[in-house]
Amino acid sequence: MYPLASAFQAAESTGFKLFLSFDYAGAGPFEESVVIGIIKIFSSHSAYYKYKGKPFVSTFEGPGNAKDWEEIKEKTGCFFVPSWSSLGAKDALELGTADGLFSWAGWPWGNKDMDTYVDASYLDYLDQDYGKPYMMPVSPWFYTNLPGYDKNWLWRGELY
Repeated sequence: MYPLASAFQAAESTGFKLFLSFDYAGAGPFEESVVIGIIKIFSSHSAYYKYKGKPFVSTFEGPGNAKDWEEIKEKTGCFFVPSWSSLGAKDALELGTADGLFSWAGWPWGNKDMDTYVDASYLDYLDQDYGKPYMMPVSPWFYTNLPGYDKNWLWRGELY
């Protein structure tokens, strides 16, 4: 059994819902047919999260492949909410394929505490100009150990 299938089975047994988020930054872009196939396999699972009846799908980065999502959405009927944080809300939405956005700014930077500036800017732009949803990041901490990318760090969470 594939690990992803095991995750969906475990989620089903607890009533938890999962969605797919494709990491376009880690290993480069996915082929459209691969993304379509994976969404079709897992989106029919009872533990798959649906938003307004559509399978919810996300990415981490990958705005250079935004046009791929026109066909992916057409063939899967998914509700697409990428994290194209490298562009910001305005430029990400102007690519024309996102149904909503989420930000990757879920941790304090350096010695500065978190504030709501990034969230407020996304909410303001998405709601006023497009009426589209925003998925806020929530994370108590962030750790990565990826020697191939020279990444080995821990970002602190909030101290309260």
